[in-house]
Amino acid sequence: MAARIRILVAHAQGSRSPVPALVYKAEVIDEDAAPSSLWLCSHDHVEPTAAQQCARDWIARVRRALGFGGLDPMEMQGTQPSA
Repeated sequence: MAARIRILVAHAQGSRSPVPALVYKAEVIDEDAAPSSLWLCSHDHVEPTAAQQCARDWIARVRRALGFGGLDPMEMQGTQPSA
């Protein structure tokens, strides 16, 4: 599975400022089968790096659940669980 993190940006809800604040969400997409969403963060982040870390944490949890161990989440392409 080739996964990529995509950061989505939107205007914050309820902002009364002439220039509304931005909020960020993370999405993990599967690039192997016509890019499709595997996961979308259910909450907003005020920094894009926080959204990216949220996605990396989700990937790490999935990798551990599948038996991939503690490898870096972004190194998941082409790896197989150890026997």
